[in-house]
Amino acid sequence: MAAAKGTASGNGASDTSDIAAQLESVKADLASLSEAVSDYARGKGDEARDRLQARAEEVKSAARHTAENARAEAERRASQATDYVRDHPGTAIGVAAGVGFLVGLLTARR
Repeated sequence: MAAAKGTASGNGASDTSDIAAQLESVKADLASLSEAVSDYARGKGDEARDRLQARAEEVKSAARHTAENARAEAERRASQATDYVRDHPGTAIGVAAGVGFLVGLLTARR
């Protein structure tokens, strides 16, 4: 029986060292897995940032295009107004006088 206990305690030390080695292996695997997940997340973050930057460039380009169209339309309308005033000066003076009269009425009531 004493021999059995000695063998059991001998196996216990061996089992303990095996468990310790396995724990160290698990720790190393977890560290490696953690690093892999971190690298994956960093890669996905970079990918998302690149997609957002591309989309931002598309939006800026569309906004620039819209602003250019609005500016061109405003210039066209201003040119039309100038041409109309040049062709119909009496009407332009009448409209200006009417607007001035209305502004005068509105400011006089305050």
